[in-house]
Amino acid sequence: MTIALLSLLLACGDQAGDSGTPSDGGAADGGSADGGANPDDVDGDGYSKADGDCDDTDGGVYPGADEIPWDGIDQDCDDADAGTTQSGKGEGGLPIPDEGQVESTALIGPCDRVYGTTVTVDITHPYIGDLVLSLITPDGHAHALHVRSGADTDDIVGTYSSDESVATLDAAVPLSKLDGVTGTGEWTLLIQDMQPDDTGTLNAWGLELRCP
Repeated sequence: MTIALLSLLLACGDQAGDSGTPSDGGAADGGSADGGANPDDVDGDGYSKADGDCDDTDGGVYPGADEIPWDGIDQDCDDADAGTTQSGKGEGGLPIPDEGQVESTALIGPCDRVYGTTVTVDITHPYIGDLVLSLITPDGHAHALHVRSGADTDDIVGTYSSDESVATLDAAVPLSKLDGVTGTGEWTLLIQDMQPDDTGTLNAWGLELRCP
C-alpha cells in the first residue's frame, strides 16, 4: 500500500513539473516541436540556417523575402541580387553650332524605377568652358552634367555615372539624384554652346539605366 502510493505521487509530480527536457521525452520549450520559436533562428525572422536563411544576422534576409534591386544584398537567398539594365544610344555625328545648341535622343525600354544612371559621351570641342551639357528625362526634367567648366580644355570624352567605380567624368549634379524616376521613354542629351568663336561635334553618346 505504501509503495503503491509513493509511486503514484512521483508519477504525478513528473507530469506537473514537465519542463520539456529530452530526458522525459518532451519537446524543448520554445522549440519548433511545441509551437515555439525556432531556437536556431538567430535574427527572429522565422528561418534558421538549416531552413535556408543565407544571413541569420539580418531579419530582412530569408527565403522568399522581397528582393531590393541593385543594393548588393541577396534578400531572398536565391544567390543573386535582383536587377536588370536598359540601354540606348542617341544619334552622333551632329555639329554643335557656335552660340547654338544640339539635341540627340536615346530610347529606353521598360524601366519602372531608376536605380542607377550611366552616360557615355564623345564630344569634340576646342573650348569646353563654352559648353553646357544636360540630360533630359522622359518627364522633361533637365539634369546638369557639365556647366561651363574646363576653360580652354579640348573635348569631353568619358563616362558620367552614379556608380563611382565606373565614372571617369564628374557630373555637375550627381546622377544619383535621378534614382527613383521612371526610366521608360525618350532621354535627350542637350548640348549648348554659350560663347562665340568655337564650334564642335557630338560624335556619340549612350545611356544605361539600372532598373528593377
